[in-house]
Amino acid sequence: MIVLFAIVTLIASGLAFFVRKQEINHGIVILFTLCSIAFNFYEYLHIDEVQLNMIKPDALGLIFLAIISVLGFFTAIHYRTYANKKKETDRTVSIHNSVYILFLAALAGVNLSNNFGLMWAFIEGTTLTGAVLIYHDRDKLALEAVWKYVFVCSVSITLAFAGILFLSVAAQGTNSVDFQFDSIRALAEQMNPTWLKVSFLFILTGFSVKMGVFPMFNVDIDAKDMSPSPIGALFSSVLLNAGFLAIFRFYAAFSGTSIQGWMHNVLIITGVLSILFSAAYLIRVKNYKRILAYSSMEHAGLILLAVAMGKAGYVAALLHIIFHHWLNQAFFIK
Repeated sequence: MIVLFAIVTLIASGLAFFVRKQEINHGIVILFTLCSIAFNFYEYLHIDEVQLNMIKPDALGLIFLAIISVLGFFTAIHYRTYANKKKETDRTVSIHNSVYILFLAALAGVNLSNNFGLMWAFIEGTTLTGAVLIYHDRDKLALEAVWKYVFVCSVSITLAFAGILFLSVAAQGTNSVDFQFDSIRALAEQMNPTWLKVSFLFILTGFSVKMGVFPMFNVDIDAKDMSPSPIGALFSSVLLNAGFLAIFRFYAAFSGTSIQGWMHNVLIITGVLSILFSAAYLIRVKNYKRILAYSSMEHAGLILLAVAMGKAGYVAALLHIIFHHWLNQAFFIK
């Protein structure tokens, strides 16, 4: 089914790019999102089943995948209205819808990955596709936002990749031969705690650009401001999910070791700084979309604080993520 979904994604993206009749083009995207919902249901029926060695749908990933599927459907419908009101050209709509399909597929890959390296690759995919979506209006401000986004995201994702490399250093002397989540979690107690701390710091810093929290939050704010409203809403919802999930996967893998308390302290510091920075900027900002973007940053900080509270906070963090996304989608796209 994974291979079939990948084929459907490529075909739908190709059709959306070459078909220039807008109503048909929008229909292709909506049909793809419906296929995504069906795919989500299939993965739910095969929960915790390893597929293609590096794909394994678990409960958390499926919840986030469901959010992507449903929000992706409503965003596609909203973009049709958005494009009609702005009288966008056939070429603009075709490029947007083609890349939008790839963007949703990359996010689905992040949620279903069972391998740290593969998850990193899919997150990089969201950077490349997201950059095209930000450049939607093709003006100077959009171009500036894109270059900032690509540059900072590239640096941040490189830091995250360095975190994965430091994890391999920490794993020296163990029987670990891959970067599967389950393998790392099982052997984490045998790893060097100092290198695990270094790995987590790099991972948190690198993926903070996707979650929109301190320290790499600025470029995320610009991306949400300059992208079309439907895409800005997705950046504040499902892309935030991707960043959180990437950080949480590493946190969960290391949580059974002696550095768990230290990780809690790091998450608390990051969450508090994110809330403080967002509050400071909110006082000065007048732009409606930037206000909502900084609001999402504040919520992301609260989510990290909840995770730092331990098991009791996990449920609170998950509920916060779910309800924040629906409210954000409702207000941001107006």
